[in-house]
This record gives sequence, C-alpha cells and structure tokens, in this order.
Amino acid sequence: MTEYEETVLKKIVKGYLIECIYTRLNRLAGQYGISNAEISKRIGWDPAGFNQKYNRNSDIRITTFIKIYVAMRDLVKEETAQYGYFEIDAEDIKIGEVITDQELEVGVLLNHISEVAEGKTEFLNSPSLIESYKSMRSFVLVGQKNKRFTQKETEVYVNYYRQSAAT
Repeated sequence: MTEYEETVLKKIVKGYLIECIYTRLNRLAGQYGISNAEISKRIGWDPAGFNQKYNRNSDIRITTFIKIYVAMRDLVKEETAQYGYFEIDAEDIKIGEVITDQELEVGVLLNHISEVAEGKTEFLNSPSLIESYKSMRSFVLVGQKNKRFTQKETEVYVNYYRQSAAT
C-alpha cells in the first residue's frame, strides 16, 4: 500500500464513519422529536451549525461528539418532562444507541489501514474487515458523484474492492 493509498483510504473510511454516526444521531434525535437546531444551540453552535459542520468537515472531534450526545440526553429529558412522560429516563439513552457494532468495525478498519501501511499485516485479511470495506461502496460512489472524492481517489477504493471480491 502506498502512502497515497493510505491517505485516500483513511479519508474515505473517516468520512464513512462520520456519516454513520451523524445518521444515527439524526435518527435518535428524530425518535424523540429533537431538532438539529436545538442540539446546535445546546452545544454552542449557531442553529444551523449541526448540519453545516457535518457538510463541511468529515472529521468530528470526540469532545464534540460527547457534547452532542449529552445535549441529546438533556433535550430528551426536557422534551419528555414537558409532556409528562417521566417514566422515560434520558439516562436510558446509552452511548451504544449512537455507536453501534458497525461503527466499531469501521473504526477497526481505520486502524487496520495504518497497520497495513506500516507493513505489519496484509490488507483486508479477515471476513469482518472485508465486510466493513464493502459496506462503504455506495458511500464512495455517491461521494464521487457529489465531488467529495476525486476519480483517482475512487479508483483506489475500487481497486481494493475488486481485490477483496476476488478472495
């Protein structure tokens, strides 16, 4: 794996991981009727900031993620209390509802790319890594169409995708 391929694959995997996390956050917020504007205000962003940050930047700091998670729990607590649903405990919203096994597997893939680049292991050397890699296919293709990834970057992904399909 070349340095360029490592950089491209990390860019793709990080983008996909952020996409997964934001999708889960949006789904969880929607489940409780919480708007992105409310989350943004709670964590100190302008009301449109949640989606703007997401669209501009494919990196999310762990501190920001935790702030969003805590804001959602607080907003759920307020929302449910407003309607008298005191039996719903916002403490029951566990981090596992936001970070699932899929996101953890994508994180493993991200670390795996570094190990491959350092020559410590072969790329996509297990079924779970191959599955995680293949799960990004539509994200990468849509990303190229939307100019998030260049043709050359997409070709790096596709090249390894084909190799993994051959195994």
